[in-house]
Amino acid sequence: IRSLRLVLGILAALVAGLVWTAGFTTLAIGHLNLVSVAFAVLFIGLGVDFGIHFALRFREERLGAGDQREVLRRTGAGLAAPLALCAMAAAISFFSFVPTDYRGLSELGLIAGVGMFLAFAATFTIIPAFLTLLPPRAPITAPAIRTPRLPAKWIAVVALIVGGAAVAAVPFASFDLDPIKLRDPLTESVRTFRDLAATAGASPYTIEVLAPSLSGAYALAGKLGSLPEVEKTITATNLVPTEQAEKLAIIDDLNVFLAPLLLAVKTVAVTAEDRDKAFVSLRRTLERGAARDLSDLAAASTKLSAALAKIGTGAQRIAFEQNIFQYFTPQIERLRHALEASRVTLKDLPPEILQRYLSIDGRARVQVFPSENLGNPKALRRFVDAVREVAPGATDSPVEILESGRAVVNSVVKAALISAVAVTLMIFLMLRSIRDTLLVLIPLILAALYTVAATVILSTPFNFANVIVLPLLMGLGVANGIHLVSRAREEKSAAAAFSTTTPRAVVFSALTTIASFGSLAVSSHRGTASMGELLTLSIGITLVCALVVLPSLMRLWPAGETRT
Repeated sequence: IRSLRLVLGILAALVAGLVWTAGFTTLAIGHLNLVSVAFAVLFIGLGVDFGIHFALRFREERLGAGDQREVLRRTGAGLAAPLALCAMAAAISFFSFVPTDYRGLSELGLIAGVGMFLAFAATFTIIPAFLTLLPPRAPITAPAIRTPRLPAKWIAVVALIVGGAAVAAVPFASFDLDPIKLRDPLTESVRTFRDLAATAGASPYTIEVLAPSLSGAYALAGKLGSLPEVEKTITATNLVPTEQAEKLAIIDDLNVFLAPLLLAVKTVAVTAEDRDKAFVSLRRTLERGAARDLSDLAAASTKLSAALAKIGTGAQRIAFEQNIFQYFTPQIERLRHALEASRVTLKDLPPEILQRYLSIDGRARVQVFPSENLGNPKALRRFVDAVREVAPGATDSPVEILESGRAVVNSVVKAALISAVAVTLMIFLMLRSIRDTLLVLIPLILAALYTVAATVILSTPFNFANVIVLPLLMGLGVANGIHLVSRAREEKSAAAAFSTTTPRAVVFSALTTIASFGSLAVSSHRGTASMGELLTLSIGITLVCALVVLPSLMRLWPAGETRT
């Protein structure tokens, strides 16, 4: 832009629009969620585009005749229609999220959609007012603009071939259902969670089924346990020890030998003389053992005897005795209590544990563990589908993850269709030309296909955060085509349009958008980072299609026959 005052004017409009949007959010919704909080970054990345186009067009118009007021009037007249069309297209892409079932996207769509109109209003009010109060110096000469001559036919053929390959790659695009992958994989909690998920029988991804009775739960557990997708099932009956008769017989045999010894153990007062005699006796025993045995045990006995020789005072011997035997009496009590074991039934279980699996009214819970690692989306679908085929009322995190994933995908598909149809109709109604409408949409469609193919090639699946890219691309990527086609109509020549500041504005607005969205890529939250990465990639692809494919299409399909 090469003008500090123009840059300050753009920033003033950007800050004003951001504050207005935040105020609207407070009044209309009252809060932000984990998805809609990204509106600020989206607004900065998109709102600055309006200012860049306004500033560069203002510089271009200042090379002509007229005072400051006349230059601002020509700038506004030349940009009002294309920028309004871009604002409406971006708003439509955001508003398409509003009727979906994904609340995070729905609220983001409302906030960002209104924000686009506020950004447009700030551009045509704040910037002209700022430039009127602080007019920048007039440029002496126009910046040099080079218009390369590209082989139009070859570019169109290559774009078509690559587009066909991208269509073939679309079925291989995947959606990762696992929300834990949106967290930082280096944190200890996430690593532990993944280790548990990969351990058979210990996975935190369990399904819960509610049966009308304990007998019904037992029968249902048997059916579910026979499924290959199920590792094990747990009901209230699994809390009761099995093979109790055999175990109680073993305890009875132990009582014959251990009970007399346990009864002989008593807590008695120890005198200093008794303690000294015990130390002497222990040292002699260790020395005799070391003399008769040449093994590692003998060496250990020698070391222990030498250590005991250093314990000379009564206080040291008392401390030694406490350190060695402080847990002896509790362990003896535990052993004595264990030898008094009797048959256990459900009624003997602690209520706080039993109530997890058996309610007061008799309903019983069946907990189902997967046999595979449900970090794999395919394994998750197999597990949920297999269990729900036997128990349609099954629930808990695997079911919630699968159903929420389906809801998000359906919401995104719905939003993409709404956005595509609405944006297409709006562009046609504004441009009144089938040719110009197709010139705007074809590079955008190619960019969307290339983006999906890139996720397949780079093994970057869609997730709950970055899946919003495709509907957004319809409203964001269309701006480049609108500006270039509108300028070609105004100049009545595609070549003349590419000799103006409009292509430069398209480039710099796309670069600022990439810089804004790219800041999300360095977030420690993997979901936010993946959204920034994919938005950066898609905007970059859209820019290439607008500056390479669109000019070639304009040359191959000149204006004149389809305008109405």
